[in-house]
Amino acid sequence: SLFLSEDGVVYSCGWGADGQTGRGRYNNEPCVGPVIGDVVGEKIVKVSCRADCALALSDKGEIFGWGNSEYHQLNSVTDDMQIHTAKKLSFPGIGKVLDVASAGTMCLLINEYGQVYSWGFGPLGIGPKVSYSKTPTPIPLTLFGQNEITPDAKVISITSGINHFAAVNSHGTLFTWGKNPGGCLGQSHTKDQYFPLRVCIGGQIIKVSCGVDHTAAMVKELI
Repeated sequence: SLFLSEDGVVYSCGWGADGQTGRGRYNNEPCVGPVIGDVVGEKIVKVSCRADCALALSDKGEIFGWGNSEYHQLNSVTDDMQIHTAKKLSFPGIGKVLDVASAGTMCLLINEYGQVYSWGFGPLGIGPKVSYSKTPTPIPLTLFGQNEITPDAKVISITSGINHFAAVNSHGTLFTWGKNPGGCLGQSHTKDQYFPLRVCIGGQIIKVSCGVDHTAAMVKELI
């Protein structure tokens, strides 16, 4: 489990075999304590962890990661498959990061320009032929509703389940992709989805939360 305090400090407890508690060892942690490493002294504004790889976002728009890196989720700083302390991740050319999401084996970020990048292993959102990437790979903004009619549409928030993602654009439109057990993507079917697809909901999305096999959304009604 990860906890974020009001002053931006990350705490953890629980299973730590892959270093996901970020406490400098691979032990289980029965008591809550602070994550150590490069996050110390930083003001963290978001943490994301659905399995054993954790990401943290600072108020400066920088990303930190720890835990499992079997699919090179943390490849930008080390080739190790497990990291027990938080490390600052370096992604040249991406710029300031506004949001992050860490699923079971894949990660997602939004930069200051509303561009979305994915990396790791799984349904990354860039088609059925690409299921693995060591570095952040951009997902075309046209898949999130940017077109001639809505040229200003950009992604403003993202969240993750174990094997699926959800994103909301600046028009309050929800998009989902990934594994689809039980129809958790809200696409009226149970097939896996390999690129972002709009979810038809009668209102603007305010907030989304992804579970293991379900997704919930808070909606502002249009009427």
